[in-house]
Amino acid sequence: MPRSPAQTHVFAYGSLLSPVSLLSTVPDTDLDDVVPARLLGHARVFDVAFPNDGSQPDKQYHDEHGVRPPFVLFANVSARPESSVNGVLVPVDDTRLRQLRARELRYAVRDCTAAIESRASEVGRVLAFVGRPSYTDPSDVARGVVARAYLDLIQDGARSWDERHPGFLRDFHAGTVLPDADRVVALARFDHPGNSRGSWIEGGAADAQRDERS
Repeated sequence: MPRSPAQTHVFAYGSLLSPVSLLSTVPDTDLDDVVPARLLGHARVFDVAFPNDGSQPDKQYHDEHGVRPPFVLFANVSARPESSVNGVLVPVDDTRLRQLRARELRYAVRDCTAAIESRASEVGRVLAFVGRPSYTDPSDVARGVVARAYLDLIQDGARSWDERHPGFLRDFHAGTVLPDADRVVALARFDHPGNSRGSWIEGGAADAQRDERS
């Protein structure tokens, strides 16, 4: 019989590193099918600037004083020849990819197959969600902050994969440009009506409010 083509994967490097966060969007994913990989020639950065002025259809963020920072920053991959970003390859079909697209509204899908390094046998095509140019303007990024719960979510995800694949957390830090400490703040997330995603995703309101009280 002819061999079936290798499956398409999404390279997860940000909040999708959290198994809980990943499964909230694509609940039929078997974590045993998710494998580590590297995106060569890139670094993990925080330069997707979410406009926090109420213009976005899904959510907004308030700080502990009820003030909305002008921009909230999310993870991205940026070309850096000397670096590599570690992450995991999530197998997707059309339905899963559609679910992920609905989640990653500030990102565009890019084919990164040629830059992927993995020990998996048949990876096939690899896609990554990369920040859209309209959301990565340097002047907007300079005015942004990172939600503490979001950063914790990503780092906790890296730790969970380190338990399965020792060395993952070390490689995570090697390929990540973390935000300055004074730009990481407690934020509460508020979903707009009709946004069905769980409030804890990307540092949700409930988690951030607990963080503020601790």
